[in-house]
Amino acid sequence: MGQDTENRAVPGDPGPDGQERLIRAWDEAADGYRSYFEPRFRPWIEDAVAALREASPDTGTLVAPGCGAGLELRLLAEALPGHDILGLDPAAGMCRNAARRTRGLAQVTVRRDDGTRTDAWPRPCTGVLSCFVLQLLPDPERALASWMQALAPGGVLSVVFWPGDLEPEGPFATVRRILEARLAPRDRAWERTVQDALRAAGGYVLRDETRGHAMRHENAEAFWEAMTLSGPLRPLVLSRRAPFMDDVRRAFLRASPSGELLHKPCARLVLARRG
Repeated sequence: MGQDTENRAVPGDPGPDGQERLIRAWDEAADGYRSYFEPRFRPWIEDAVAALREASPDTGTLVAPGCGAGLELRLLAEALPGHDILGLDPAAGMCRNAARRTRGLAQVTVRRDDGTRTDAWPRPCTGVLSCFVLQLLPDPERALASWMQALAPGGVLSVVFWPGDLEPEGPFATVRRILEARLAPRDRAWERTVQDALRAAGGYVLRDETRGHAMRHENAEAFWEAMTLSGPLRPLVLSRRAPFMDDVRRAFLRASPSGELLHKPCARLVLARRG
């Protein structure tokens, strides 16, 4: 099959479709994401929150662009109780979940926003937490620079994202290989310049490391259903005709073992402070 100009490497690669379809996809996926993927992604979110807490940001507002269904907002409120917290997400379904998740937490505000207009953020902004958002954005370097520049001097940025090589084997890697045989790979060169982008924006990197955690799925069918209905493949479902998705599904199931899927994907955690 010939290659296309899109790439849907997983988890969560948007390709050049544009953000509107991506936002619609995550709006539709919000409830399922909260129940299926959020518990599985939780260890990495906890890592990012712990890194931010250990860096001891000054009292002020913590902003979480792309806050999703709200788990990181609750974890932030528990880890840094003296701070106001603003959760931003462009998907209405995610905002509804986040608002329900943080009901009763007076220090937490949730707002529908794509997180790029940092001039509207409260000041002083002393911390930014970004979990599994960076690889979804059309210009990750610009987003990093904008977030860093929004911080007050001494403010801390903690970001965790899925790199292109998140696992050599496992269901994410299987889906990636199948899609890359059908769609042109997306440019991931920005991953090599994350530290440069932060330094150019006035920050200095405290940590840049890989974190791996075990993840389980009942079987390949359950994984595929979750990925296409409530996860990173939802945008692809909206952009492709059914025959394409059926072909990818068949290839994935043929390449997957029977029974439970156990794998250990690795995310990248970067912690930086504004100079």
